Amino acid sequence: MCVAPESSWLIHFAPDPCPDERRTVAKRHPVAFVRAQEPNGVAVDEDDILEIQRTANGGVVLTLSGRLDADSLGELSAALAAEAAGQAVTLDLRDIVLVDRDTVRFLCARERDGMALRNCPPYIRAWIRREEDQP
Repeated sequence: MCVAPESSWLIHFAPDPCPDERRTVAKRHPVAFVRAQEPNGVAVDEDDILEIQRTANGGVVLTLSGRLDADSLGELSAALAAEAAGQAVTLDLRDIVLVDRDTVRFLCARERDGMALRNCPPYIRAWIRREEDQP
């Protein structure tokens, strides 16, 4: 079993030391799950954050859970940029609880670039279709 070192930073990205194992590549520090407070005094709930789990076995699957909004798109973009050029990447959206318009536009652009969206909730798929129909 390969264990990546933990970091005291809120968000941790690192080269994949175990490419064939499932692991979390981006997640707020576990303290955030105990209704911690952000610097602005707002309480953090588990569903208010984005967790990205990377699975690699031939292709790469990034499983997303929690809230995917404009504030967390940087985390997802960094995780995507960390993948090797030409590597097929699939986004699994099964556990996403909330998206915003910026996220939907981001997902539209990734699909246009050939990235697959797996387990896309129906409301997100419908919103993507509406965005694609916009001039």
